[in-house]
Amino acid sequence: MLFPSTIATLSATLAVFISTTGAAPAPVSLAGDNTPAKSNIKAREWLSNIDVQAACQEQHWLPADAKTVGSTCWDWKCAVLSPGGLINIEFGVDMDKYCKTHHGDGARAECGGGGVYDWQCRN
Repeated sequence: MLFPSTIATLSATLAVFISTTGAAPAPVSLAGDNTPAKSNIKAREWLSNIDVQAACQEQHWLPADAKTVGSTCWDWKCAVLSPGGLINIEFGVDMDKYCKTHHGDGARAECGGGGVYDWQCRN
């Protein structure tokens, strides 16, 4: 038998899990047999890798070049050389915008392995 305090604890734990992972776990039977119930949750599907050079050129009005400033996912910049080549301006890259542009509103960017080249679009 589940007590109200146990149910509250389970609900809070589930809320934290969903907010940090973006996915709910497969439901389980509360009958005590621990048999997973059927789930309608669809696994996220890989759509493409992100072409960061293309993302830079699409997102900035001046010709922009993608460059890395480190080795993690978040170390991409779009570099724009000012007219005359006097100033190098750096902008961030909106990876989600790239995915939505190329795959529709249901797509989003994910960095699978944490490395600079691990960006992917998933649905």
